[in-house]
Amino acid sequence: PMKDIDALIATGSNNTRRHFDHYFQGVPRILRGQRTSIAILDGEETLHDCQALGHDVFDYFGLGCRSVTKLFLPQGFDLNRLFGAWVDWSQLGTHNKYANNYDYHKALWLLNQDAILENGFLLMKEDEKWVSPVVIELNHQQIGINRNVLDTKKRYKAENWPGAVYYEIIAQEQGKKLVFTLLGWDGADGIRSRKVVETLSVAQGKLRFGVPIIDMGHGSEKRLIMEYADAVTAMLRWREDLRMIVMDHLSAPEPQMEGNTSFYGPDMTYDALVWQKNHWVLKEDVEIRDPDMKKPWNNPKRSRRQN
Repeated sequence: PMKDIDALIATGSNNTRRHFDHYFQGVPRILRGQRTSIAILDGEETLHDCQALGHDVFDYFGLGCRSVTKLFLPQGFDLNRLFGAWVDWSQLGTHNKYANNYDYHKALWLLNQDAILENGFLLMKEDEKWVSPVVIELNHQQIGINRNVLDTKKRYKAENWPGAVYYEIIAQEQGKKLVFTLLGWDGADGIRSRKVVETLSVAQGKLRFGVPIIDMGHGSEKRLIMEYADAVTAMLRWREDLRMIVMDHLSAPEPQMEGNTSFYGPDMTYDALVWQKNHWVLKEDVEIRDPDMKKPWNNPKRSRRQN
């Protein structure tokens, strides 16, 4: 731990502030969390004004509250004026991290059937919230988000399924029918992220999300949700060579943080789901070897025991 600190002033995201607040709990401190920048337009703006606003919107992307992400507009404002004035920033659509964030929130809002405007590098959506996860949110008519939260025991129809960004699908035979397992990522709330093992069945052309085929050792679940700190990454993927879904085991860094998943992260051990008797069965503390590794694999748990 850091020593000889009389007082602390720090700024960062809400997640950073939470970590600082815990780490420096015995120190007098002033901590500032997440902020955002707004612009208020009255409809009399010139082309030069709109282009200058573009610098405030785009020049500092990725640097938090420096960027204008919230616009207050008069009713009837022609948004094509902004689209035309901001075309010089269209190259941002090819920036890897910018494009990934853009595609994720576009897919999320489309799944929620939210009304959006977009041009390949700019997303706009009406919302009453102050902080935007992407480039611009508008406020000339109050429209909010009503997104469901995944429940491990609930079954969903296509129209009320909260969803996630899915990157892998596994088909398994269960008796005479097929069931599908989807692996995905959900950005959650900016403090936590999630990886999701979703289950899906199709009957008479209808989708049903949530098949009770995941045996966690205390009854069957319809899906598995890994929740962890937004600042870290967690592995969840299908290993064809092992015929199992492998995942990082998540844990809190300190005993007093148990149960607060905003502090959870991988602990260098692994769990897996194995298909047995028409169910996914959880296997804890499994050993995973990369089949392409040339050197002997060192088990970190064995190394800790030797030390």
